[in-house]
Amino acid sequence: MWSSLDGHLLGRIMTHLEEAEGLAAAHMVSREWRNAARLATRVLAFRGAVPPDFARIQAANFPHVSAVRLSGMHVKTQTLSCIAGLEVTKLQFRHVTEACRLESGCVSLLQRLPLQELELVDVLGPTPTELDDALRGMAHLHHLHVESCSSASRTPALRSLAFLPRIRHLAVKNAWPHYDEVEGLTNLQTLQLEVLCLTRAGVTDSILSSLSRMTALRQLHVPASLVTNQGLEALATLTTLQDLDVSCPRPHLNDPINDAGAAHLAPLCNLTSLSLAGRAAISTSSLAFLGDVTRLSHLDLSHVNLSGGDASFLWELTQLTCLRIGNSQMPASQFAGISRLMHLVEVDASATQFDDAGCLALASAAGLRNIKYVSWRIHSSPALALRC
Repeated sequence: MWSSLDGHLLGRIMTHLEEAEGLAAAHMVSREWRNAARLATRVLAFRGAVPPDFARIQAANFPHVSAVRLSGMHVKTQTLSCIAGLEVTKLQFRHVTEACRLESGCVSLLQRLPLQELELVDVLGPTPTELDDALRGMAHLHHLHVESCSSASRTPALRSLAFLPRIRHLAVKNAWPHYDEVEGLTNLQTLQLEVLCLTRAGVTDSILSSLSRMTALRQLHVPASLVTNQGLEALATLTTLQDLDVSCPRPHLNDPINDAGAAHLAPLCNLTSLSLAGRAAISTSSLAFLGDVTRLSHLDLSHVNLSGGDASFLWELTQLTCLRIGNSQMPASQFAGISRLMHLVEVDASATQFDDAGCLALASAAGLRNIKYVSWRIHSSPALALRC
């Protein structure tokens, strides 16, 4: 029966098998399924130190493959030569139980691939300078993700950004506790980025100031940065921003971002996601503008000081699906309007005074799936009213 399925229907089934394991299983059903899986494959994914036989893979002819993902692999020049024959536009090197390791000759081969997207996570072998030199020749690159997961690897300095005018998506992440400055970030003003994610990359106010003319920037993540109030002032012109993360992993009252800095975010009325988590020097008084950012669906104010003042602006955000105010010390009286947030799926109210009345107010949120609160403040009956 399975072998006699119509070819068009088989093809539709295969498009839902996104994971490599699912398509590999389909190969073993029958000749017809094997052919349908071959035509449906878009990503070839392999993990483990020993590389696969790419010569056989190339001979098998996967006409629609556009991406190759190698995880924890010792990559040889012959492997990259075979990948070049597949004419993929997306290449990912990822860390699983161990890092990817590239032979010395692989760096020059990378430049010959017609790559549009490249992901380098914990890549060992080439020096950061060699990787940066290789990036310089990838003129068609529009998506770049570089990350170090351990002290054994270091992200390249990215001086190559000055030679990559097509880059639209850039992500850089250094392993904790390293906050190494990435020198090439001073060249950001030459790019027209849409997505920029910089974690522990030594981001300073001057780097944020260089973003002020990026009119297409939709997503900006700069958690664990060295940014101050002055840096946030530079963001006020980025009215196209939809997703902003300026969180801090270690809250402290002497944080360089306080109420004055938060007030600079008022013009960003198109935000759908905002994280100020860990900014303990920000208080309720500077956040009233959020009541006008009505598109917000995700808001993280964990560790922000909501213990005083009027937080009723939160209940104007009727599109919220995720609200995190854990460790904000928000008083019980401020939860009176939470019943207006009908679309909530996730709430973190731990280390606040969220109580029985808050539970009953949330009972009408039919989609609520996850809620955190201080258990001793809630009695059994109101808790049972929650459907999550």
